[in-house]
Amino acid sequence: MVDEDDGRPDALPEPLVATLEDPATGRRHVPYLLELLDGPDPRRRLAAGTALCLVAEADPELRDVVVGRLVDRFDESAPPEVGRALDYLAVRYGDAVEAAVAGLDEATEQHARERLSRATRGGFARSDYTPANAERRSGRDSAPDPGTGTDPRQVYTNSDRSEHEDRPGDAGAESADGEPGSAGGVTAETLRTVSRRLSAVVGASEFDDLTVLSEGRRDRYGDAYRAAGRLDGDDYAVALTVYRLPADHGEFLAEFGAVLDDWGEVGDHRAVLPVYDWGVRPRPWAAVEYAGTTLARREGEPTDPLWTVLELAAGLTHAHQHGVVHGGVDPGNVAYRHAVLDGSSRRQPLLTDPGLATLPGVDHVAGPDRSGLGSGADGENRTGPPGVVDPRYAAPEHYDRTYGRVDAATDVYGLGTLLYRLCTGRPPYTGDAATVAEAVCSDERPTPTDANADLPAELDRVVGKATATRKLKRYETVTAFERELRSVREQLGETDDD
Repeated sequence: MVDEDDGRPDALPEPLVATLEDPATGRRHVPYLLELLDGPDPRRRLAAGTALCLVAEADPELRDVVVGRLVDRFDESAPPEVGRALDYLAVRYGDAVEAAVAGLDEATEQHARERLSRATRGGFARSDYTPANAERRSGRDSAPDPGTGTDPRQVYTNSDRSEHEDRPGDAGAESADGEPGSAGGVTAETLRTVSRRLSAVVGASEFDDLTVLSEGRRDRYGDAYRAAGRLDGDDYAVALTVYRLPADHGEFLAEFGAVLDDWGEVGDHRAVLPVYDWGVRPRPWAAVEYAGTTLARREGEPTDPLWTVLELAAGLTHAHQHGVVHGGVDPGNVAYRHAVLDGSSRRQPLLTDPGLATLPGVDHVAGPDRSGLGSGADGENRTGPPGVVDPRYAAPEHYDRTYGRVDAATDVYGLGTLLYRLCTGRPPYTGDAATVAEAVCSDERPTPTDANADLPAELDRVVGKATATRKLKRYETVTAFERELRSVREQLGETDDD
């Protein structure tokens, strides 16, 4: 097959780029991706393995084919990228991998099972489980030791709008076409340009290799890119954000490192997306785990909304115990792993961007003077131009500091708005920017049963108290909110095993 690039050693071929940008169209490129996986270039093998995994996720009809072709190559002489791809698929589609491995000859099957057994205890497909004893550390001088049992996702660095803004800076969330970065059609030449532009960031990263796979896309915090990283032989799906600086950015820069260190500290919780690496030069940037989608873009509502909110509450409680205020809880800041989700799937929600909304100079919401109803990439209308919090989910203190500063009580409010959204399928407030701002700062609270009379009245009480205009009337802590919501869930006969 013709290698469709310009012959430069750093070029990614066009079919590979096209598949990474839109895995659903990758069916015709599978044979070519397998050729790249067999090739001599480790960078292309890494990208091809990633692309094959994405194709298997996006096209269930091809899943067994991709798994079978990978297993066919999985012997002791196979390049490591084959094993990494199978590690990833073994956790997500264990039955398909099991069926393929069972058809191998005895010696190859034994090798495969030993390798995949190691993987499912913490290998490449590690994102579905964080070991209970995982230790998160900060500091450029230390990556986790695979022999210690610590979570190999850790790559920490030095202590030295609306749902349409569904961005990978939302810690790896997807763009309108399911990828961080711009829409499909990105060329290899564009990626070379992007890579040159990000060369200083890539050079500063602690990854042994960091390959940018998509064009940048403007999000609420900066420019976001999808990337593939490698450290000590382990591969990582990465969302890379380069943050834009506020006009007066001295304090922003001074506090950015502390906020990212804090994110690293709380990222060991099951409901918080982990950050791998970060730096402040040439501009502040962070590399976080890539997640497939967000609540803002997820098709269909989760089957267990109360469980989802309780999980997010647990993550926020963990953050608060470490002195970290999220400050910007909304659907765009709730991520899910996996590119393919449906309404019947119960997936672990992940809080993204903890603490970033508290940085000096960050605009929380658009002012009410900038009215207008826009349609975002998530297909939902929202008010005003982008801030770091969707105005429909913002607390009164986001709009007017006479209601107090952004603090832990703001996170309680955010949980209340998410509970409303998850139970009703709609935002708590609608209208133009001025209308939304006025409603948020009024004494009238969103009432779930007004949107759906079949919902239990107990939810009205929980949402109403969590979203009280004045902080003193809200739950004193996220733990208090969590306790009452768990009681409501138990009264409804729901359990964690449902």
